[in-house]
Amino acid sequence: MANNFIGKILNLILILNLIILAVFSIFLSFIPSFLVQNIISSPFYLIFWAILCILIIIYPFISNIDSEKTLKFSRIHIPFLFFAISIVFVFLTSKSITVNIEEGNFISLSDVYNKMNLKLKKDSIIKLYSFEAIKYKKNNKSIKSFKSTLLIDNEKKIIEVNKPLKIQNVRIFQKSWKLGLNSLVYNFKDTTYDLLSTKQLQVDDNTYFGFYPIEIVDKKINYKWEIKNKENEIIHSGMFLNNDDIAKSELTKYNFAIVKEDYKFISIFEITYKPFNFIFAFVAVLFIFMLLFEFWLRDFIQKVRVRK
Repeated sequence: MANNFIGKILNLILILNLIILAVFSIFLSFIPSFLVQNIISSPFYLIFWAILCILIIIYPFISNIDSEKTLKFSRIHIPFLFFAISIVFVFLTSKSITVNIEEGNFISLSDVYNKMNLKLKKDSIIKLYSFEAIKYKKNNKSIKSFKSTLLIDNEKKIIEVNKPLKIQNVRIFQKSWKLGLNSLVYNFKDTTYDLLSTKQLQVDDNTYFGFYPIEIVDKKINYKWEIKNKENEIIHSGMFLNNDDIAKSELTKYNFAIVKEDYKFISIFEITYKPFNFIFAFVAVLFIFMLLFEFWLRDFIQKVRVRK
């Protein structure tokens, strides 16, 4: 009686874990591929697989099921067990690093391989030719995706968030981007400053002025400016792209103007090495086949035999 109760509890936990993994897998299909790689490799994701493996192993011994049901249970769950083990194996044999490349600059594939302790067959130069933030609509400021154009041995290759690029034994994923602001010189009340060294200026005894980049619009920086009081409360604020916008704002009374902008885009890539992904693919196909066989093909074959 107690064993049957424990068996039902284990069965419920097994089903709940499967549901969680199924929902989680659906969620993974809606997020960028480089994030999927990180999540699948995380301990949180592997814990569920570990629990499932333990439950699959001990369930037949605790639930007191007969030999026929044990055989059926094994046909379904042993491929699942191999599937879980292959995930852990691929995780343990995988490597990944994050690389930043500034627009116009390059890295060598040999440096990447050295950081990952891999053997290189042939070196290649990877240069970030250009970077583009793709928006949903022309008048919409929301960014849909990122796209990097790479020059690999002088051949152009495009990488997007969900479109990685394979070079020899590694895959390069578009992870993110940032703005590399080398220098921004501006005038304020007839004095020249650099934004990187001066974050905030005193307007008078009670107020302070500051501005900072917030987004990129058609390869131009869109800035936000703020005037705050001593309590750090915003009194006035606005945005500008260039000196023409500044001339239309109240900043003209401070003789504010941009003198020089020196910036480049920095593309952030996730480079991964997974030599045994084919094992995972093979076991996944085997698992799907066993499910189809158990729930559909086996009955279909038996019906065909009976008709004969």
